[in-house]
Amino acid sequence: MKTTRREILAATAGMALAAAAGPATAQKKYDTGASDKEVRIGSTQPLSGPASPYAGIGKAMVAYFKMINDQGGINGRKISFFLYDDGYQPPQTVDNTRKLVEQDEVLFTLGSLGSPTQLAVQRYMNQRKVPQLFVSAPASKLADAKNFPYTINFAPVYEMEGAVYAKHIVQTKPQGRIAILYQDDDAGRALFKGLKDGLVAGGAASRIAIEQTYTSTDPTIESQVISMKGSGADVVVLITLPRMTAIALRKMASMDWKPTTYVGNAGSSVRLAIEPAGPGAGNGVITSDYRKRVDDPRWADDPGVKGYLAFREKYLPGVALSDETYSVGYDIAAAGAEIIRMAGDDLTHANILRIMQSLKNFGGPLTLPGLGMTTTPTDYLGYKALQLMRFDGKAYVPLGGVVGAH
Repeated sequence: MKTTRREILAATAGMALAAAAGPATAQKKYDTGASDKEVRIGSTQPLSGPASPYAGIGKAMVAYFKMINDQGGINGRKISFFLYDDGYQPPQTVDNTRKLVEQDEVLFTLGSLGSPTQLAVQRYMNQRKVPQLFVSAPASKLADAKNFPYTINFAPVYEMEGAVYAKHIVQTKPQGRIAILYQDDDAGRALFKGLKDGLVAGGAASRIAIEQTYTSTDPTIESQVISMKGSGADVVVLITLPRMTAIALRKMASMDWKPTTYVGNAGSSVRLAIEPAGPGAGNGVITSDYRKRVDDPRWADDPGVKGYLAFREKYLPGVALSDETYSVGYDIAAAGAEIIRMAGDDLTHANILRIMQSLKNFGGPLTLPGLGMTTTPTDYLGYKALQLMRFDGKAYVPLGGVVGAH
């Protein structure tokens, strides 16, 4: 499907799911965006621009809601799903979001991507009391239950991810010199903060040899990689988008420099980062995860993974199994569908908010066992731990047990 910046990708959907647990409400309740026959939801994604490698998230969501529509609807209602391209530009995100709320009249937005883009509309969504559900951006500012209760993200926050890497570095490389490269935006700075705070707490601040930045529009980061090697570091942390991860790993390989390398989850894709780096360049890379990797043989018989594989075969033919963006989109869409199911016949902003504030070990079908979200009205930091993973030359495999940030 060819997509332009302003083009709507719409799909109507619904899945034959069981009615919400407990007795049905005596009276149906609806806010704008819901009726007896339909629930309207939408998303804004970088289908073009510097973050377009993540476009598969939105495309998978479109396909998912088409699938569940084909299967009959959620609680008897079809889902109308609207997707707009914002090019990872906050002003365009603002325009798209206002259109979703004021013209398309969605009940909530789902899985919209990007920390800078979603922060740009967070206040607007909360003023309108329209749920900004399962934002695909792990910035802690998007998990501020007190000030922005209608906004909740889907993934573990960047600060916690950075703290997990710091804890592992302190434990396994007690004498290592550390080089850090991060994207100079809200997302990169947040993960960097968690990392550095963790290193300081672990007594390793003095071992930071060099800290460097780049921007998402920079053509390359080779000079930063050369400087990192020159610093004498034997531990590298890359807080990078997939394209920059590939450039860094390729350059490190060309210099025959083999430090222990950590890559932030958002930049660790096998298809978008490891494979483009070249044969062997990504071997040994460490990242973290909260989801099952669908190309991992360990999960071959898992019902959630089997469900995704069947969905991919029918609705996303030709999509590479190693392209995690599509499995992320599938997981977010499935989680959003479950929220609708849980809401039953009370499809109001207030009831969606109540559900958001009372999740118990909640996740999509691809969430790792034991790592689901648990929330309260004052705590939207749903994930408390992550699973470290190491690339073994073919796929990411677990590296030890689950690691908490503290």
